[in-house]
Amino acid sequence: MQPAATIPSTASSRPSAARPHRIGLGRASLLAIVALGAGAISVPALGASPSPGPSDFDRAFIDMMVPHHESAVAMAQVALARGEHPEILALAPEIIKAQEYEIAQLRTWRMEWFGDDATPPLTAMPVLPGVEMPGMSPAPTMSEMPTMSEMPGMSEMPGMSESPGMGGMSMDMSRDVQRLWTTTEPFDREFIDAMVPHHRSAIRAAELALEQSQRTEILALAQAIIDSQQGEIDEMQAWRAAWYP
Repeated sequence: MQPAATIPSTASSRPSAARPHRIGLGRASLLAIVALGAGAISVPALGASPSPGPSDFDRAFIDMMVPHHESAVAMAQVALARGEHPEILALAPEIIKAQEYEIAQLRTWRMEWFGDDATPPLTAMPVLPGVEMPGMSPAPTMSEMPTMSEMPGMSEMPGMSESPGMGGMSMDMSRDVQRLWTTTEPFDREFIDAMVPHHRSAIRAAELALEQSQRTEILALAQAIIDSQQGEIDEMQAWRAAWYP
């Protein structure tokens, strides 16, 4: 029997209107319990059937999401140093807290399921087939994915390289962090313009997890990512419209 997996809430304490949340109706909604008093999403452990064994997809999901989250943490740390609006300065530590917790949870599962917790660095993040990253063309499915050598010009694309992972491609996520440190444009606008597509790619990876994983832990985490990060996208887009008309 699998132990309960708990994903913490990131309820906003920022000086803005309450953040909108879209509650998804995927498979994970049937597996997760929203514990309002504790502010957590938990997978029931008592009376539940054992979760199937971990799959290659689960490992690939972990190996993408850990460096993906690490880059979000690094971007938020830049925002703490350079942010201009109080809303951004309040959002940044929430991103850091939530994503560092999820990184630790993902690495724990990787150790338990696959025997080690080593994940790729954020400079070589494997990209799941079906996930689009900024600067990439629409991503093919796994069966359609060619190798880097079969795609003329792809090896020269900034930040892209070939990886031994499921999709055979990786991306240097440190580039967004470096741009935020050096930009001379209004920082909060640049931060929003970097973090919104970053969140969207995390949501797409989580949607793939709802479709392909059978681990209750991954399903609960994926739904939590979708709900929290879509709420943050909605909030950042509203701020951008108000601050930079």
